[in-house]
Amino acid sequence: MRPVETLILGIGDAFTRLHFGASAALRAPAPGGGGVVLIDCPDPIHRVLHEAGEKAGGPWRNLRAEAVTDILLTHLHGDHSNGLESFAFYHGVLRVQAEKNGTPPLPKPRLWTSVFSAERLWQKLAPAMSGSLGRTLDAFFEVRLLHPGQTADVAGLKVESRVTTHPLHCLGFVIRHPDGSSLGWSGDAGYEPAHVEWLDRADVVVHEANHPPAHSDIKELMKLPEAIQKKLRLIHLPDGFDAAAFGFHALKEGEIIS
Repeated sequence: MRPVETLILGIGDAFTRLHFGASAALRAPAPGGGGVVLIDCPDPIHRVLHEAGEKAGGPWRNLRAEAVTDILLTHLHGDHSNGLESFAFYHGVLRVQAEKNGTPPLPKPRLWTSVFSAERLWQKLAPAMSGSLGRTLDAFFEVRLLHPGQTADVAGLKVESRVTTHPLHCLGFVIRHPDGSSLGWSGDAGYEPAHVEWLDRADVVVHEANHPPAHSDIKELMKLPEAIQKKLRLIHLPDGFDAAAFGFHALKEGEIIS
């Protein structure tokens, strides 16, 4: 099977000077679709979307925040979540403008994440966001909870989640399209054979590699069976890291997995 068509938005880690934080966009297959599902939301999200869309071209060109209907949030570390403030403000301003103009407003975007992250996210955002547009997370997002071991319908995509081995509570995903294609997304994850085995059900696996123990050591990934290694596409690498020297494909911003 082929993987779910996925546009890579960012490939960097928390300390990158050259890239955006690890993130991606998928086309929503829901009826009346055309919407976009994000995996994580790094800053500066509007530039992240624009630059990846322009590099990819075709139907991804001119990719803007108003096209995003859903966000799958792995965890609260800033390189994965700092774009939520600007994203939410932008959608809030669009709704206010629509009300003034008497036009139908865009629905609030759906934010999918764990109970742990949902309970703490507003503590992170409130000092900068609480005001005239809203004073709760629900004012900006329709919050949906992901429960590991259960399947959620995210804009027509079937999404399973699993808690990774990481200093902060984090989720990995297996995402299935109605056409049968699938994508594994490791999330930030210290190397864990059980997590790799869980992800291996997907056609292609986007897996992070960085400094252990908070992240996966590429030398451990090299010990995996060849069939699994061939599925892996690496992300969240340190700047300048040569994954090809270890026999792996490192993703690029604006690259389409399909």
